[in-house]
Amino acid sequence: MEGGSKIAALMRISTEDLLEMNKSALLTVEEAGVGFAGSIALSEKYHGSETSSIQVLRDIGLASTAEEATTPARGSARSLELLDEVVNTYAEQSKGWKERNLFQRQWAFRDFKKQTGISVDEMGAELARIADAMKEGRVTKETVEI
Repeated sequence: MEGGSKIAALMRISTEDLLEMNKSALLTVEEAGVGFAGSIALSEKYHGSETSSIQVLRDIGLASTAEEATTPARGSARSLELLDEVVNTYAEQSKGWKERNLFQRQWAFRDFKKQTGISVDEMGAELARIADAMKEGRVTKETVEI
C-alpha cells in the first residue's frame, strides 16, 4: 500500500483510483503462489526470463480473477486502432504472398502454417473475428483464442 500510494502520488491520482485501474492485475496470495509454482513447473518455457504470476496464470489457462474470466471487455480506442493496424498490415502482407510466383507462394504458405498452426486465410478470418468482437464489446479469453 505504501508503494502504491507513492506511485499514485506521482501519477496525481488517489490510491483508490490506482487500485481500481489495476484491479485485474491484483492477485490473492493463493493466486500468486500458484503462479510462482507454475513458473517453476514451466521453467523451460520461460528460458530463465523474468515473468509474473499473472502471466503464468494466463499461460496455464487460469484467469487471474473470476471477473477477468467472465466479463466481456470492450477494446479501448487505442487498442482498436492498433488492432486495425495489425489487421490491415496482415491483409497487405498476405495479399503480397498470394501474388508471388507459385514456388514462392507455396513455400510462404507452408512455412506460415508450420509456424502458426493455421493457414494464411484462417489467420485473416481469425483476426477479423477478434476485431469484430473487440468493437462489439464481447471480448473474453475464449474470444481471442485461435
